Amino acid sequence: GRVRAWSNIYEAGMTPCYIEQLEKLQIKANLVTPIVSEGELFGLLVAHQCSDFREWQQPEIRWVTQVATQVGFAIDNAELLVNAKRLQQEVKDESQWTDYFTDATQQIRRSLKTGDILNTSMREIRRILECNRVVVYSMKQDDYGTIIAESVAPGWTRSLGRVIKDPCFKVRYIDHYRSGRVRAWGNIYESGLTPCYIEQLEQLEVKANLAVPIISEGQLFGLLFAHQCSDFRNWQQPEIRWVTQIATQVGFALDNAKLLEQLKESSNTSDRLSH
Repeated sequence: GRVRAWSNIYEAGMTPCYIEQLEKLQIKANLVTPIVSEGELFGLLVAHQCSDFREWQQPEIRWVTQVATQVGFAIDNAELLVNAKRLQQEVKDESQWTDYFTDATQQIRRSLKTGDILNTSMREIRRILECNRVVVYSMKQDDYGTIIAESVAPGWTRSLGRVIKDPCFKVRYIDHYRSGRVRAWGNIYESGLTPCYIEQLEQLEVKANLAVPIISEGQLFGLLFAHQCSDFRNWQQPEIRWVTQIATQVGFALDNAKLLEQLKESSNTSDRLSH
C-alpha cells in the first residue's frame, strides 16, 4: 500500500539504471501508487511529469491513491463477473452432459443382446463426441485382441474384425486398464506409444485416441476407443468423464445381457427336463 512521490528523480535516491530508464521517457517527477486486486499487488499506477520537476501536492497524492484503490475494486468486480459467467457456462455444460448421459443410457438399456449393446453404445458415443470412429477392442490374450464393434463416419477406414497386436501391451498397459485407467492422447506421436502400435493406428488414420476400459463381471471385457482421424484433438475433461461413465453403463448392460441369457438357458433346460 505504499505510495511514493518524487518531485525530482535526481534527488530521490533511485538507482542509476532506474534513472536511466526514466530519462528515456523524459521523466523529471514521478508519482507511484500500487493497485491491489484480490489482496495481491496487481501493478503500479504511475504518473509522470516530463516538462519540469513537480512538487506533488497532498490532495493530488490522496486523490490518485483513491483512484488506484477504485481501480483495484473494479478489477475485482470484473474478475468476479468473468468467474460468474464461467460458472454459469460450466453449469450449463454439465446439464448438457447429464442429458447426453441419460439419453445414451436409455438407448443402451433398451438393448438386451451383447451385439446390440455394443453397436448402440458405439453409435451414441460417436454422435455425441462428433469423432470419426468409435470401436470396442475385445481382449483375446494380453497382447492382442479383435475389434468386435464399430461406428465409423463415412470416408474413413472400417476396422471391424481387425486383429491388433502389440507385444508391449501386456507389460505396459494391461494392468492399468484392468484397474480402470483411462487414457487420452491428443496426438499419438507425442504419446509414448510403441512404434508398432502407432503403425497400426496410422493404418486406421488415427491422429488422436481416447481409451476407456469396459469392465464386465469384474473382468476387463475390452477397451472402448474413440478415434479422431481428421486432425489432432485435445480431449476435454467433460468428454472423457462422460465416455468413462458410458463405458461403465455398457459393462452393466453386458452383465445384464449375460444374466438374461443364463436365465433363458436355465428355463429352456427346465422345460426339456420336465418333458
